[in-house]
Amino acid sequence: MKYLGAVLLLVGIILLLGFGIYEFMSDFSIPIIVKVGIVALVLGILVIIGALIIEKIRDKRGNLR
Repeated sequence: MKYLGAVLLLVGIILLLGFGIYEFMSDFSIPIIVKVGIVALVLGILVIIGALIIEKIRDKRGNLR
C-alpha cells in the first residue's frame, strides 16, 4: 500500500511540474533571460541536492564497514 501511495504521489508531482514547466516556457511575456535564469537556478539546486544525497549514502556505507 505504501508503494502505491508513493507511486501516485510521484506521478502527481511529475504531471504538475511538467505542466508548470510547459506553461512557463510557452509564455512569451516572460523575457528569455528570466527563463534561462530560473532554469539554471533550479538545475543548480537539483545538482546540489543530488550531490548531498550521494555523499550521505557513501558516508553511511563507509560507517558500516
